[in-house]
Amino acid sequence: MSENSTELYTHWEDLESNTIAQLHRMLKDLEIPYRLTASKSELIEVINCVINKDKNGLKETYLIDKKQRKYEKYAGPIKFFIAMVLIGVFLEYIRIVFRKGQYCGENNTSITCKQCPDGAKCKKGKAYCLPGSALTPIGCKPVQYRRIYKAAARASKYLAYRAGDCIEKQQALSIQRFIYLFPSVPLSLFEHETDFSVALANDSIISTNPQQTIFCKTMIYFEDHETITGSLILFAFIYIGVLIFRFKMKQKEEIARDLAQQAHKILLASDKQIYIYDMKVQLRDKYPKIDSIWNSVIKAVEEDSHVVVGNKGARYEIYWKWIHNQG
Repeated sequence: MSENSTELYTHWEDLESNTIAQLHRMLKDLEIPYRLTASKSELIEVINCVINKDKNGLKETYLIDKKQRKYEKYAGPIKFFIAMVLIGVFLEYIRIVFRKGQYCGENNTSITCKQCPDGAKCKKGKAYCLPGSALTPIGCKPVQYRRIYKAAARASKYLAYRAGDCIEKQQALSIQRFIYLFPSVPLSLFEHETDFSVALANDSIISTNPQQTIFCKTMIYFEDHETITGSLILFAFIYIGVLIFRFKMKQKEEIARDLAQQAHKILLASDKQIYIYDMKVQLRDKYPKIDSIWNSVIKAVEEDSHVVVGNKGARYEIYWKWIHNQG
């Protein structure tokens, strides 16, 4: 037996022992289209899918191209790197948020912690009041007034967010309405404790330090920075357009491959060459807009190793012909 015939002798029991040329021969015997650039592992996967009659697996394997293999090569490290960066950012965010909930020490003026309250001593992130005093939102106060100060702090926060509402502008809260909402808070407390940032004006009570939600802050920021807002909107439209374009291209690619498979069936059933123009006419019945994807169809058809491309006639018209196995 010659060296060439030995090389083409196929081993169906042990696919791994075959060379790429032998695997090509096996796929030709099975009359299965394949890519000449496919790796050995991909060829073996195609053969296994045919043997196991796994049509979905065969389709997925057949559609894998060079770009996908290149992406898969680097996808793991890239995903791992992105995951590590996101985890790092998340942990740093948690650290900052946790620090903001702690009190600064005597010599610490960091912006990531709260200032030590008046009349308190702060150590290891905690504030300690002297005996007979209790910690309130505005510092150490007598124990017997602790509940009143906490209620006043809630009222102050309510007034601050009410004044900073960017969605629905609120009128000043009447004193009568305030007493109804916070009956345990004496109005005289706000006159003596200015740290609550609450002021009495005529028959109303207002906050002198309006607070805004994250949503309102974001909306105001975009209103004040129209250039950034416009750029973000433009980027969003471009990104959505790219996604739609890629989706449409993927759809057309799948349609082109389906039409190529129909062309393979037509060529397989014919013993004669078929001119590309005539094939296009036949395929147009299945997809009327074939002109827009015809180049992709041609490429997909000619990827099959059974298809021979030639030209004939005075005009050198291009034709396809299916080469059957020679036994």
